[in-house]
Amino acid sequence: SSGHVKIVKMLLDAGSNKNKVDSKGCSPLWISCAKGHSEIASLLIQEGAHKDKANVLAESPLWKASEMGHAKVVQLLLSAGVDKDRPDARGASPLWIASAKGHLPVVRLLHEAGADRSKANNRGATPWWIASHHNRFDVVKFLSC
Repeated sequence: SSGHVKIVKMLLDAGSNKNKVDSKGCSPLWISCAKGHSEIASLLIQEGAHKDKANVLAESPLWKASEMGHAKVVQLLLSAGVDKDRPDARGASPLWIASAKGHLPVVRLLHEAGADRSKANNRGATPWWIASHHNRFDVVKFLSC
């Protein structure tokens, strides 16, 4: 809500570290992206937060927003110039995880941004394959075009 944005702004204005991470390596931007809080994510980016800072599992804010299906946050991050193909520790790209979870709006955004549709994870599974494996037929159809 806008009240939380105001609180975050106050904390930043008071000198809080916008890039401090928790024990799992999650920064305030990473957490706001995971939760779908696009206004807070936008504020943190404007204030200079590290946009590609990944957690201990090598999951970037874009990767996590893609996994959770937060299209508005994904669009924000892509517009901010993050690495659209950065994989996690298992080699899964943001497009791969969005395909696995069946988040077609996110898959579309990543595709339009030029994400690599053929980028396989460490086991050789492509976004198309993982979408098919999980019966995400709308994603399979989209990726087949």
